[in-house]
Amino acid sequence: MATRKPATERQRRLGAELRRMRERIGLSLTEAAELHRVDKATISNTESARFGVSPDRVRVWAANYACSEREYVDALADMARERGRNWWDEYRAALPAMLLDLAELEHHASALRTAQLTHVPGLLQHEDYARAVFSEAVPALGPEDLDRKVEFRMRRCSVLDSAQPGVVTGRRP
Repeated sequence: MATRKPATERQRRLGAELRRMRERIGLSLTEAAELHRVDKATISNTESARFGVSPDRVRVWAANYACSEREYVDALADMARERGRNWWDEYRAALPAMLLDLAELEHHASALRTAQLTHVPGLLQHEDYARAVFSEAVPALGPEDLDRKVEFRMRRCSVLDSAQPGVVTGRRP
């Protein structure tokens, strides 16, 4: 028997959204199976992304679950529609699933937001930089605590300026 490809993040998301719709109206798996005229395993396997689902079935289930949010249902149907091979599938044997999921999510994204942190290590910080870092602490530091932490950081930094390794001197400029 051929091995089944692991579910993609999109497939897992689609299944989770179908489950959320069912649970929102308080249906059990058994009740949903009766409503859709399928067996309970079909509902479970679809919601857990072990089985694929057609766009038509997504629309029928959404209607049965009394979900009238047209844009939401259309988006879910679009997710179900796109199940063919894509460029990242040729890497499936060589790369972890999370990287393939990332490529798939980027491919289907309509917007992208990223955050990239760059942080100078404590021993290399100048006083103004350290003050700015500590100023963003949560919970916020009071002025005295802020000054004390900056002073401590600068004393730590002075080890780099010392002629003797490991000797902390006064404040670093």
